[in-house]
Amino acid sequence: MINLGALILALCWFGLIAATLISDLPNNDFGIYRKGAISFVQSGDPYLPISGQDRAIPPDQTEDDAAKNNYIYPPLLAYLLQPFTLLNERQGRLVWFVLNGAMLGGLIALSIRLSNSAFARRYWGLVALGTLIIPPTRLGLQLGQTGILLAFLLVASLALAHRRAGIAGALLAIASLIKLYPAFLGIYYALRRPRHVLWWSIVAGALIVGLSVVAYGITPYISYVQRLRAGSYHPYAAEFNTSLYGLWSRLFVPNHFGIQVANLPLLATILTALSGLGVLGLCFWVGAGAADDLAAQLQQGVWLCGMMLLSPLNGVYNLVLLLFPLLVVLHYLEQHPDREVRNWLILATALVCVRPLWSEWSPTLDNFVHVGWGLLLLAPPFYGLLLYLVLLVRLARRCRRAADSISSAGTFANEQPHRSEMSHRDARI
Repeated sequence: MINLGALILALCWFGLIAATLISDLPNNDFGIYRKGAISFVQSGDPYLPISGQDRAIPPDQTEDDAAKNNYIYPPLLAYLLQPFTLLNERQGRLVWFVLNGAMLGGLIALSIRLSNSAFARRYWGLVALGTLIIPPTRLGLQLGQTGILLAFLLVASLALAHRRAGIAGALLAIASLIKLYPAFLGIYYALRRPRHVLWWSIVAGALIVGLSVVAYGITPYISYVQRLRAGSYHPYAAEFNTSLYGLWSRLFVPNHFGIQVANLPLLATILTALSGLGVLGLCFWVGAGAADDLAAQLQQGVWLCGMMLLSPLNGVYNLVLLLFPLLVVLHYLEQHPDREVRNWLILATALVCVRPLWSEWSPTLDNFVHVGWGLLLLAPPFYGLLLYLVLLVRLARRCRRAADSISSAGTFANEQPHRSEMSHRDARI
């Protein structure tokens, strides 16, 4: 009954979000993706301005604004969204919303199954409801972002890594060609033995790129590289960015989202590099080899958090991926109750659930968090993600030490008969 009631509430909330799509049509990221697909169909290049409009120009935009193409992602997403050019924007957005909802359901199911959490398996309805109502999920659905899609692909890749290495590698390749940051997990797979997933990912990625070049030419990829060089297209300092680069850019690079502490772009670059090396060092310190499933899943959580922190632009809507690490830590607590770990998990999750623009209710507070050192408080989800990383590293190392101690005890026990035989022989002598 609890699961059924929670599922009904989740579906009602899903319907409420769908209703907001109709009343807030112009403000969405799906429109950017669709513009890239329209531009590709018209000109063969998803990065060129589009000609002609299939909808009325919003009152707050000019005709030139409506024709602008802010598509900044790899070409593959524009290729995949070509069918949406046959629909108007409202229809396309609703279809995309339904697809996102289906992938969210798949992400929840995979995370529950892969984590082995008894609580999540028993109260799956509560897990679904909680996942749906948190701001990262709600924003991902409302904006039509790709965070849910990428989270589904990455968790599915981890779930299939041992049994279907080819499919797992292909899923990772697709995710990396939609947005670049999932390619970071290739390092994780490179440290695992056997490395079949990494090789399959490289083969699948090369095959997808090669076939798209044969079908559509090399021009879109050249344009994408040129767009990458013009980094000003990305709002790195925005409050929704929860990456290391976003933190240091807000503090030391002039931007439109606040008044920086000082104009020191070089310092921001140095601090981003040093903190990034620290995160990467934690990932390597944890490693990718584990004695049991729980330790392996904790390690995977570390790499997922490191991936998001190292990505230059990691929107809060991507934090829906933390569902899997959350359930893994919950499974750890089921086996090893620890009040301190539980409290840190609650705090980290609460910070992740703070919505962007959280300070708008108070003009004084809003001004404080947009000026100088107050910018450190502008994006609380960043600290939630950081706490997740530290907590997962701690638990993964704890599991490794426990496994090492068990292994040492087993070795010592195996040596006892040999030592006993030696002592008896010495006594006879």
